[in-house]
Amino acid sequence: MSNTKLVRALGTKKHSSELMRRLFDFLLEQPVSVFVDAERVLNHLDRALDERLTDRWVREHLQPSLERERERSERRGDLVGDWLSEDLQELLRALLAKPVDLNPEFVSRAVQEGSVKHMLRSVVEETLDRFLTTIRPSGSGGGLLGSVGRGALGFASRAGKGILGQLGGQVEEQLRGAVGGFVETSATAMLDRLVAIITSDEMAQHLSDTGLSAFDSLMERPTHTVLEFIEGRAPMEEILDLLPAQLSHILNSEAFRSAVREEVVAGLEVEGDKPIRELFADDAQIDALRAEVVSVTTPLLQAFSKSDPFRSWLPDD
Repeated sequence: MSNTKLVRALGTKKHSSELMRRLFDFLLEQPVSVFVDAERVLNHLDRALDERLTDRWVREHLQPSLERERERSERRGDLVGDWLSEDLQELLRALLAKPVDLNPEFVSRAVQEGSVKHMLRSVVEETLDRFLTTIRPSGSGGGLLGSVGRGALGFASRAGKGILGQLGGQVEEQLRGAVGGFVETSATAMLDRLVAIITSDEMAQHLSDTGLSAFDSLMERPTHTVLEFIEGRAPMEEILDLLPAQLSHILNSEAFRSAVREEVVAGLEVEGDKPIRELFADDAQIDALRAEVVSVTTPLLQAFSKSDPFRSWLPDD
């Protein structure tokens, strides 16, 4: 075909669209391995996730998109459960309904943390302190020690009350000292008992019931309230600011790159020799994609055939 005929053919919609259809079908018959290999995939990832690009994408697209979605969810009024199919919800509920078996070794290490010891000590000390408060002699009628002491000794005078008050104070001071010693010497035993309780079958069922109740409650919550809850407690702006660098960190990790290589090789062992056509679910999908590709590329091909770069590429007749 002469250059003149080629230019004329490409300049018409009929010939240009037919050329694109034939090119599309030709590519469909090529094996997957022609287009895909491990290093090519990694190179594409390097370019697509370049930190300079992801930084702009996060600032100009992701952050505004999240804000728009929060506003949209409030207008829609949908619930969190609306985003999960009934089958998935049932599966999650079934998983949560199973008793939560905690690893005793993990729990034992966890309760040895200073914060747990402090919490346990505080609870025990406060409980015993309140008990002592209820039995402290107080005036003419307050406190268990005061009332029992007065009933037994028959003191009614001020002197009698003073003696009793002194006696009650001494007893209380001794009890408080005993409480402190008890808490210190019994801390290990209490922590061991705490581990036993946390890892018991009864607690496993309680944890399961709590998780199931929380899940059901979450499914009934408006989506926008959950988004607002997350935004109010997580520094989303700071997290998103760090996202580009984090993606770059992962991408540059040799562990990640090795995993990508291995997975691409494994995928090609299954799909590599198949023509691209076989990656589609059915012919209807192929037909739809072909029509879209032709409709988009035909005008571009026509315009290109009239451009200087194309004409300068044409060899002389």
